[in-house]
Amino acid sequence: MKSRFLFLPLLIFFFVACGKDNVSTGSGSGRDTTTLPKPKKEIQLSQSILLDPVKINNKQSDTKIMDSLIHYLKYTPKDAEVHVSVFLFSYDPLIKAIKEAHLRGVKINVAIDNGREESVKENKETILQLLATLKSPSRLVTVISDASSTSINHNKYALFSEIHLPNGIVKNVVFSSSHNFILAGTIKIQDALVLSNKNLYDAFVDNWNDIVLRAKSGMKNFTYKEIDMDSMKAYFFPRRKNGVWDGKDTHLEIFDKISDYSTANVRVVMSDWSRVEVAVKLTELQKKGVKVEVIAKDKSGQDVLDELEKLRAAGGYVKVIKMSEKNNHSKITMVKGTWEGVKQNLLFTGSHNYTYNALKNNNEVMLMIKNGKLFNDYDTYFDELKRIL
Repeated sequence: MKSRFLFLPLLIFFFVACGKDNVSTGSGSGRDTTTLPKPKKEIQLSQSILLDPVKINNKQSDTKIMDSLIHYLKYTPKDAEVHVSVFLFSYDPLIKAIKEAHLRGVKINVAIDNGREESVKENKETILQLLATLKSPSRLVTVISDASSTSINHNKYALFSEIHLPNGIVKNVVFSSSHNFILAGTIKIQDALVLSNKNLYDAFVDNWNDIVLRAKSGMKNFTYKEIDMDSMKAYFFPRRKNGVWDGKDTHLEIFDKISDYSTANVRVVMSDWSRVEVAVKLTELQKKGVKVEVIAKDKSGQDVLDELEKLRAAGGYVKVIKMSEKNNHSKITMVKGTWEGVKQNLLFTGSHNYTYNALKNNNEVMLMIKNGKLFNDYDTYFDELKRIL
């Protein structure tokens, strides 16, 4: 009788231990055989990730964006596919997460810049590690753009075919950011968007494949693309056609579509800025009645800084960050008002600076999001930046 009572708790313990989390980790083979529990429902992602301006103002690291990427990799199941396109990549915890996902059976595809002294130095160890780890069908491709002598793969995005999060399955995920995958990026103003959308995902995968096709030569013949969707739009640079810049400027086109100036508001948070014509356009809009607000930094070209002083004199809000004190790496443009004849709120963000290289030569991506919560997140963020920086 006594043995029966002893057996029952042991039996319960056995079933609990075997069923806990439904995860098998494996051992001894050198291969991560972790199996993730499959959620029962499909969910959607529409999220902004914005680094804490208080921490940045105090020169403290905020790893929120990198932590999110690692989190999604952790929950990417076997046989799913991940695409990465990035300029600088040396963040060790993220490298480790990619290796673990690959060993778990995730197909990893990485396109990494290797065409500028900065990226060659920063990415060297990452390239060596991933080349040693990633086995077919996974792959790492180094990109050396021939669009110009200064062109680079300046993208910072990751694509997930499927993620099994604890609260549900999410498919066709685009993670697009201003943030290079480096530790130094965690002490700068940075932003990221996470969106699950089949059309958007497919457009990004096509862009990744196009870059890889031209990784060693042919980037000079890249064709600029704008992909329209219901509430968003993707812009894939460089802005080239038939082997040369097409002579047009995407941001000037955006600003030219504003009407009803007295009710419009333009907000800009820009890292690198050399295209003085964009600053001139903003001053013109301010003089026409648009409320223009700009956060730039003292690394911008002197002609740009001079024009921003004209914008300030015309009544615009201008804050120029001193890089010796703090730093911004975001590339944000917001338009609130009548645009293309319709009253709406528009967010433009991604890897694209207001520079000639970004426009004409670099691989860049910019997303436009219409209305909704994501615009409001960034609008509130701008208010925080004005107050804190």
